Amino acid sequence: MARDGDKRGIASSLNNLGIVAGVRATMRAARALYEEGLSLQREMGNKQGIAVSLLNLGIMALNQGDNATARALYEESLSLKREMGDKRGIAGSLGNLGLVALYQSDYAVARALLEESLSLCREMGDKRRESYALLGLGDLAL
Repeated sequence: MARDGDKRGIASSLNNLGIVAGVRATMRAARALYEEGLSLQREMGNKQGIAVSLLNLGIMALNQGDNATARALYEESLSLKREMGDKRGIAGSLGNLGLVALYQSDYAVARALLEESLSLCREMGDKRRESYALLGLGDLAL
């Protein structure tokens, strides 16, 4: 049986391979790699790793137009980020959920989520994530 350190390395490698597969437009392979990595992260109870895997699966779902799945994955990731007190992760998850709401034409929810993300980003001085929240709010305004 692999030690947790080995499992962490394997799970991280699977996640990275999923990114490569996604870039190469082999979505089926990317999803399988992400799901295998998520399974290992869950087995280890690694909340940070689980949240990252959920985020990657959510991005895939969103890019493929599966808003309901993306929303569920992002919500689970947000829950974990809140448990860990990871403000940057919370801000990012809120922004992702805001985009899903925008794509689903749920404009009031999208605005609330994106504004909450923006507020956290400004509180932390995270200009990169702040720009994403502003971009989402700009898209919403359009």
